[in-house]
Formats: sequence, C-alpha cells, structure tokens
Amino acid sequence: MGFRSVVFLLIFLLYFVSGERKVQLGQSLLPTTPPTSWSSSSGLFAFGFYQQDNGFKVGIWLIPSKKVVWTAKRDDPPVTGNSTIELTREGKLVLRSEQGGEQLIANPSGSAASMLSSGNFVLYNETSEIIWQTFDHPTDTILGGQTLSTDMSLISSLLDTDHSTGRYRLTMQGDGNLVSYALNTEGTPADAYWASGIVRPNPCSLYLNSTGSLAIINNSNSYTLEILYNYSTSVFNTSKTLIYRATLDSDGIFNFYCHTFTRSDESSISVDWSRPKNPCEVKGFCGLNRFCTFDDDKPSCRCLPGTNLIDSNRISLGCGRNSSREGCRGGVENTTYFNIGTMEKMSWGDVPYYVDKPMSLEDCKKSCLEDCNCEAAQYVDSSCKKYSLPLKYVRRDLSASSSPTALFKVGTRSIKSDNGTVPMPWKSQPVVVKSKTALTKLVGGEEVDKNTLENMVKVALWCIQDEPHLRPSMKSVVLMLEGITDTDVSIPPCPTAASM
Repeated sequence: MGFRSVVFLLIFLLYFVSGERKVQLGQSLLPTTPPTSWSSSSGLFAFGFYQQDNGFKVGIWLIPSKKVVWTAKRDDPPVTGNSTIELTREGKLVLRSEQGGEQLIANPSGSAASMLSSGNFVLYNETSEIIWQTFDHPTDTILGGQTLSTDMSLISSLLDTDHSTGRYRLTMQGDGNLVSYALNTEGTPADAYWASGIVRPNPCSLYLNSTGSLAIINNSNSYTLEILYNYSTSVFNTSKTLIYRATLDSDGIFNFYCHTFTRSDESSISVDWSRPKNPCEVKGFCGLNRFCTFDDDKPSCRCLPGTNLIDSNRISLGCGRNSSREGCRGGVENTTYFNIGTMEKMSWGDVPYYVDKPMSLEDCKKSCLEDCNCEAAQYVDSSCKKYSLPLKYVRRDLSASSSPTALFKVGTRSIKSDNGTVPMPWKSQPVVVKSKTALTKLVGGEEVDKNTLENMVKVALWCIQDEPHLRPSMKSVVLMLEGITDTDVSIPPCPTAASM
C-alpha cells in the first residue's frame, strides 16, 4: 500500500469512526428550541426535526444542502412545535406528540446513540456494539457504506418536498435482479419499467460503497457481481469531501448523486447516473389517461383525446372523460355524438377487452365508434384491439420505427357543470362559457340566430386544430352544422397562430 493510500485510510478512519458524538440516555430534542437535532462530528449530517408544511417530521438530512435522506414514520402527519424526541433512561428512542402520543422510533433498548458521519443514525448497547441503525431501514435513499439487502425496497417520496410514501419502488429481488415498479402493482414483469437485467442463483444485495461504487454483490462473500456505476475522481484532494447517495426520486427515476463540500462550506450536487434515462419509460409517470411525450427534449404529459385533468392541482390523479355517454342505447353507440381520431407511435400497458380480426383500419374505426364500451383502440397487423378507459402507462415515442395506430373516441357533447364550465381537451383549466359573446362583430349588426352562429364558429375552430386526431370528420361537421346532434357543440381548444 502506497503512502498516499495510507494517509487516505487514516483520514477516513479518523473522520468516520473515532470522533463521533454520543447521545446519552435522557437527552431530548424539540422542534423550535435548540437543540433541534443531533449532528455528526463532520457537521454534514443531522438527525432530528425538520420542517414540512406547517409542522415537523423526524429524519436525517445533509446539513449544507438540507436534502432529506431518511424519514421516520414517513406516512404520519407532521407533528406540532411542542413535540419531543427522547433517548429515554430505558434506552428507547421515542417521539412524543399531541397527535400520536408516544411512538417508538427504534425498538431495541440502547445505552447511547450517535449520528455517524456516514449518515447512519445508530443505537449502541453497553459494549458499544450497534444494535439498531437507520441503514437497515431505508426510505428512498441509500448512502455510501449502505446496503439494500435481498427483498428490501426503496420507496420514492411523494414529492421532493413531501417525504411520505410515493408512487414507485426499487426492489432487490431474491433472484438477484434489481427492478423498478410502479408501487400499487402486483410486481409482474409487465409492471416493471427498469431492471438491472441479470438473474442470479444466489441472494444478492445492492451496495453503495464509501468511494462511490454502486454495485450488486453476493450476500455470502460480498463479492462484486455487477458494477452499475463507478464514480471516479483522478485527483486526491483533501480540501473536498464527497458524499454519495443513490435515490429513487419522486418521478420514479433511480439517480446517483455526488455532493461535493469544500472547507469554505461551499457545496455542489451533480447527477452522475440515472435509470431509466428516459422519464417516459417510467410506468405511471403521467397518471391514468395521460400520455408521456417529449417537447424540446423535455418530458411532457398530456391528456388523451377526449379527456381532461381531473384536478389541475393534483395531476397524479390523471385525466377523466370530458364528454357525455348518454347516447349509448342497448350497447350500441349513438355515433353522432362522437368522432374517432388517430395518433401514431402510441403504446400503453393495458389488456384489450376484445380483439376483432381481420379487418381494415376503417372497419376498426367503425367498430370502436359503434361500441359503447370502446373508448380507445389499437390497429395492428389487421387486428382491432378495443379498450375501455382508464388507460395506464401511455407513451408516445416519435423515434419509434413502427407502432400500432391508436384510435380514440372523442365526444362532441361536453360535460357541463352547474357553473357553466366546460372541460377542454389538452388544457388543464376549464373555460367559462359566457352567455354574451369571442360574435356580433362577425355579422356587422345583422340579425342572426346566436346559437347557430356560435356553433358555426366552434365547428370552424375544431376543424383547424393543431392535432389532426382532434379534427372532426366531414360527416360530423355536417351533422353539427345542421343541428342534428341535438346539442351545443363543445368548446374547442384555442388553436395556435400558425394554424389560423
């Protein structure tokens, strides 16, 4: 071992082992009165109360960046300012609050505790052996020196600012495969959206070592079986401290981060590795009835044709149908109420309720249009696969060489609420329909039927939509203009200036 390696090893041992501060029995923390946390000897990690919304949660965070890396009781509501954390005289680590009374954070009875410089909060027994540690109970993150053992999972946070249980999980499976799933699924191969890809006969663990190597290791001998990512730095610099973490983020992406801290307390964060690289590959990224596509190389979520956001403030709820289904009689659709639009290079993860074959594309459109249960279809290899809403895992890949032709049923009768709002395709906010009109200027004072004029303008706007699948067929145009649909024409989205 060279001189430089020996120096580095001594610094590492002194930094991470010898100088850790002990929390003694009877010590406690308050959310608003110092001390509010117990920090590591390095001054980089803290355990205690951090603020969330109008209250406080208990967790561990990187002090300079305030990045939370572990949370206790993550799905409990935030506690109030008069709560306490105590390492009791009996060696129990407890949280006391008005909402939950006395709750155990750690089960074993210890004789002391410590916030280690590795980011691991531990309880010791009387012989200074670790009997409980947060590294054994990860939430969404593993840190340098931490292992995700067989059958354990990282569960994403709901939001970057809300560390309660989110929508995704990363599991170190018993077959040695590291796999990402949407959380509320059965964990079948069809539900997976990323995997390390290699199945092994022996139990394995995911391990992030203190020098930045993220690897899958053999449980029996800690032998490295596969390196997923290896952070490399060519210069040994004692003026910098590097902290590594691997986090399943709220968007379902598994990211490797490097935090760089200097002696002047300056810090930087870099994302050095991500899986999957394409956010649109994350199943459930956009929610039900929304599809993921790329706009200017950035992921974008849009509602499917014929649907709108259920709640613009909670986009994870997805989109809902924006047209009336009153036209269905005896299982046969009133085709005057709907159009069929097409989109290319679309895919989704549902199983069709019915498959018709062989038939032409036009026959597939007609079959879906006349079927009350059909709200979307895929035409592939002369087969017509029919689906009902909701659809999940929908994405549009414009780079794909080929894909099924997607068909969507778009209603011409909008669902109107009591306050006169009308949902609009592709828009997150409803539009208020005013009784007096975007219209007298068009006719120069001539006496005309206002309803007829309004319908004519709306039909014209439907016909110049940017997305071809939203444009009505000539048959539908005639029916709408002649008033045969027996209802007002729904409000169209505003077209761009280019289409006008």
